[in-house]
Amino acid sequence: MKPRVILFSEPNSLALNILENLLTESCHVIIVSKEFTKWKKNTNHISNKNFTLKNSINLTDEDPVNYVIAVENNSEKLNQSFEQFKKTSANHQAKGFFITSIIFNKIQNLPTSLGVIYAKDLIGPRLDFAGNGRSVEIIKNCFGGKRVDIAKNETVSPLSLSTTAKTITKWLLSFGPYGEETMLTGREVSAYDLCQILTKHIPGLSIRFTNKRPNAENQRTVKKTILSSDLNTTLESLVVWYNAQKENVYVPKEKHLNKWFWPIFVVLTIFISPYALFLISSAGLYLSKNAFLKNKISKVGQLANISLVTATIAESESSVFSKIPFVGKIYTPVFSLSYIAKNTSLVVKRGVRVYTQSAEAVGKIFGSVNYDLNYYAENLSSDLAYIDQMLALTEGELKLYPKYYEAYYRAVERFLPGYFERRKAKGMEPFKKTAQAWMDWWIYEPETIDYTNSFLEEE
Repeated sequence: MKPRVILFSEPNSLALNILENLLTESCHVIIVSKEFTKWKKNTNHISNKNFTLKNSINLTDEDPVNYVIAVENNSEKLNQSFEQFKKTSANHQAKGFFITSIIFNKIQNLPTSLGVIYAKDLIGPRLDFAGNGRSVEIIKNCFGGKRVDIAKNETVSPLSLSTTAKTITKWLLSFGPYGEETMLTGREVSAYDLCQILTKHIPGLSIRFTNKRPNAENQRTVKKTILSSDLNTTLESLVVWYNAQKENVYVPKEKHLNKWFWPIFVVLTIFISPYALFLISSAGLYLSKNAFLKNKISKVGQLANISLVTATIAESESSVFSKIPFVGKIYTPVFSLSYIAKNTSLVVKRGVRVYTQSAEAVGKIFGSVNYDLNYYAENLSSDLAYIDQMLALTEGELKLYPKYYEAYYRAVERFLPGYFERRKAKGMEPFKKTAQAWMDWWIYEPETIDYTNSFLEEE
């Protein structure tokens, strides 16, 4: 009786090699995959049709099987595929292997009838150029471009696809490494030697040594089994297959950056940064206004701090760049606007303090705690004087930009009604009356107090 095998896999190169080996061993294979059409296309060349393709499998209706194999290299589907593999095996009391290039963090209570095989860096005809492994990456770059970069003294451990498939098939049908995890690896060879073999078959291919080494993989230790194969024969058969199929094979090309890319990128970033920082500062001010209207005072202060820092840096950078002959002219506006943004941020920060101190004073007035109204009045007078001063400095700079000045005028009038009239009529005094009027507005209903006129009262 022919052994029956269920194969869970997408139509990748390793699964196809395993299928061919199982058919050679007179097995009947049931392939379960959602890539039904692609499997049909990839198996057209197989004359032995002792296999069945299915989109899904119903465990209760399926005839008994002897073995189960699953090949899964998608990290997002790994756990789900492993559970399906174990469930199918248990239902049929079948032996089997789960094959992946991704090492599990931990496997608990692995049945003695099942094994997990880790295999990557698989090379040979029908190479999966999207596969995992440094050897695959190097070969992909050799076929995809005219230059390949490798590190000095770099080594790789390529696995032959055909040798790996034969070994797994042999283990499956005999006494393989069941009840444990096994890492398959090829013999270690120099990456330079690998490339040298390929240069014989790829005209114009050059090798460049770099100081950048591939990232070391941080993974737990698994028992290794080294599979030997003839590297020259494997690579030659790979090249023959590629040349025959290259019109149908997509090989992603490695993008080599021009040697001037990073210097130019850094210089441009430095020279553009004043404008970028000014935009960030402006965004911070805009968001702080929205936060204030939503009564999120703590956020107003945080956004004002961000705006202040970015505006200060933008002002310093544009001040230096503006002195560069010819080019410096483009930084004059951003220097001025950054100065305005910085002053505005300082006004917002001080305004937050006025707001919080006023709220604190009102809380004490209506509470049972003793308080000193003069203390709050003095602090508010000082803060409002500072705000007055910064607004005057900002206004002088803003007059150079009529559109910005109009927006500034509307914003100040919205939050400090009558401010410009008070300055025009009475100059910058009296600050004590200003503070007292602020306190009155907090204590009484705003509708019943004409606090703008209170600003104008003489002592």
